[in-house]
Amino acid sequence: MLTCAQVFGFLLAAVLFMALFLAVGMPTTAPVVGEVVVGAAADKAGFLANDRIESIDGTPIANFEDITKIVAPRPNTKMDVVVVRDGARKVLPVTIGARTEGGRSFGLLGIRSGRIEYAQVGVVDA
Repeated sequence: MLTCAQVFGFLLAAVLFMALFLAVGMPTTAPVVGEVVVGAAADKAGFLANDRIESIDGTPIANFEDITKIVAPRPNTKMDVVVVRDGARKVLPVTIGARTEGGRSFGLLGIRSGRIEYAQVGVVDA
C-alpha cells in the first residue's frame, strides 16, 4: 500500500515534468544530418552535414526517427529526398543502401543524427 508521502512525491514529480515540458518543450531528434558515412548511399547522393531532411518520396519528415521508419523497410529503392541546405530546398535522388543481418535485409541511408531540438507541446501532450 502506498503512503500519502509516496503518492504526493509521484504527483509532484509528474507536475514538475509537465511544467518542464510546457516551458522548454519535449526533446526530439531533429531530422538534420550530423554526419555522412563515407561511401554510403547518402554520400553518393551528395548529402552534407547540416542538411535538414524535409521529406522522403513526398512523405514529410518531422524527426530523425521518421527517416528510419521510411528507409529501413526499403533496401535498394530509389527515392527522392528533399533537403534544406543554406536556406534553399534541394532534391537529392538516392538509392537506399542495403544490409543483411539474420537473413533479413533492411535499408540504410548512411547518415547519423545531428542535434536535439525542443518541440513546444500543449498541456495534454506534456
